[in-house]
Amino acid sequence: MKQKTFKILAVCLALALWMLPTMVMAAPQKSDKMSKAPAKETVSRTTPSKANTDKTNTAKTNTAKADTSKKAVPAAKKEEPMLRVGLAEEQNSAVFSADNDYVVRDGATGKGLEKKTHKDKLTITVKNHQFVLNGKAVSAKKIKLKPVDSKEKIVFSYNDTKYRGEFELVLKNGSFTVINIVKLDDYIGGVLNEEMGEGWPSEAMKAQAVAARTFALYTVGEEKHEEDGYDVCATTHCQVYGGVESESRDALAAVSATRGEVMTYGGKPIYAAFHASSGGRTAGSDETNEVLPYLKSRLDREDSVNPNQEWQIAVPVTTLVQKLRSEGYNIGTLKRIEISPLDIQSPKPSKDRYTSCRVKTVRFVGSVKTVEVPGTKLRWIFGLHSTLFDIRYGSGKSIKPNKDGKIEIKNRSGETITFDGAGWGHGLGLSQWGARGMAAKHGYRDILARYYTDVKIEKLF
Repeated sequence: MKQKTFKILAVCLALALWMLPTMVMAAPQKSDKMSKAPAKETVSRTTPSKANTDKTNTAKTNTAKADTSKKAVPAAKKEEPMLRVGLAEEQNSAVFSADNDYVVRDGATGKGLEKKTHKDKLTITVKNHQFVLNGKAVSAKKIKLKPVDSKEKIVFSYNDTKYRGEFELVLKNGSFTVINIVKLDDYIGGVLNEEMGEGWPSEAMKAQAVAARTFALYTVGEEKHEEDGYDVCATTHCQVYGGVESESRDALAAVSATRGEVMTYGGKPIYAAFHASSGGRTAGSDETNEVLPYLKSRLDREDSVNPNQEWQIAVPVTTLVQKLRSEGYNIGTLKRIEISPLDIQSPKPSKDRYTSCRVKTVRFVGSVKTVEVPGTKLRWIFGLHSTLFDIRYGSGKSIKPNKDGKIEIKNRSGETITFDGAGWGHGLGLSQWGARGMAAKHGYRDILARYYTDVKIEKLF
């Protein structure tokens, strides 16, 4: 049966399972994660563990909607989903070993091609559009590495990095794609420290585990990598996945404590975006290409525990003009910058800022022409950590704040434009630093309730 048919059956089964969920609670929740957010970052998210490199009414108001009972979550009787994780594409060689005996099979016919003990290494290369296993060419276009005994657990080493589950290699255009087929929670165990980092409070780690699990299932449903032959990739485009070597005792404990739990809205896994730091206010779904009622802009005071929450990036006026020109914005001599002043405590509706106060557009008035540049574009051009920023102008110690939204440029020597910002990442969904701040007094369900409005946490397996 073809792979696409398997995928359709798998998706249908998953949808059927979600129709009969076991409800756990009702909640008003590295890497920034985004497919439908300004630039996920996708999703490229930055994570606290990477030292902030790629968003609420009060906690009392939000957590009032959450079920914070201490009742044990009923055990689910549904089968744990398997994920196909794309580790690498366009590969010409790979070296495998395992901690248990394994077999190499033709992925199409199931025929055994090689049987290896846990002591054996397997070198796979490509020659003349054929797989070559330890120097022996085989006709299979797809090969699988599986334990000899299907009931035995196994850990494979792929190019000296360890992974749970099984492997599939798919030949394509003279090279191959490497896919790790792994149970969902084993996958989350290899994601958690990559996205949040080791040593964080357990309740924050639990919240991240539920968000990461939900995000993975949402990504499967979106079929972002269907043409690539797998469900999710192992980079910030989806979620960073490091396999066994990214696991830790705390991370595995968080995965185990939340086993099978996912956030749903309308019976489906939500787009559980997350990011490093909200800067004091989360972003809303008006900043995405789709209305997502569970992603709303809220104050996020607990995010202030981030020691690097605020940032400044200064750019000489001449450099700013040059960089704008290189991106197709030839404004001539800069005369004025127009952007509504930033006030995250009492935001006011404006045409150039979203409800979260993040910049929608900045207007640059020049001698040649006037342009409006999206905030996400400016973030990319000038390496800004988020789009939650204001602009100051001046030289030396005479840097004037933005008072009325119109910054007049004098074009004197040494003048600088300063981006005054807060937060790290796109701002949607869970703020990892905010979760850390909340974890001092709140459980993971309350944390999720803060960042994702009116969702349910359901036990999938």
